[in-house]
Amino acid sequence: MSDGGTDIAVYALYAASPDELKAISTACMKTSAKPAYGGNTSQYMVPAPQPQHPTVDAVVEYHRALDKAGKWDPNYFAIAETPEWREKGILAVTLSKYDFEDTGDDREDDARARGYDTHRFKPSAIGIMFINLQIANMDWVEHKDWDDVQAGAPSSDDEEDDGEGDVDDE
Repeated sequence: MSDGGTDIAVYALYAASPDELKAISTACMKTSAKPAYGGNTSQYMVPAPQPQHPTVDAVVEYHRALDKAGKWDPNYFAIAETPEWREKGILAVTLSKYDFEDTGDDREDDARARGYDTHRFKPSAIGIMFINLQIANMDWVEHKDWDDVQAGAPSSDDEEDDGEGDVDDE
């Protein structure tokens, strides 16, 4: 198996059309500026060659066997589990054992035994989260603990203006 690249593979656990897979990829990059290591700055979250699988374990098995060929990140990928991914979130997956060693998380032993960890985030946080992981700007546990990026957390687009204005401007 060759060394991987920086593109993040996008998968689905349901029969998603090519347009739906593109919408998932685009939504995941909403708050991202550019990928790590100076890679392709336009579309770095793209559907995998075979994007649809029945279970998370099947996706993990496929991704591990995927010939990275300098394109696909070997450690990180995203899974839309349901057509309601906009509301329910996107599952981020890490295969890097360094991300789930000594996390203090009760699921640490399970993650270590299966060789991967997952966490559900709101779609707009996925791209920037993976970039931060690729460049070691933040670690996996920090993202799992960051309230603003959790599935179901309001985005800045969803929050209502309370009419108070920014207190930093005073």
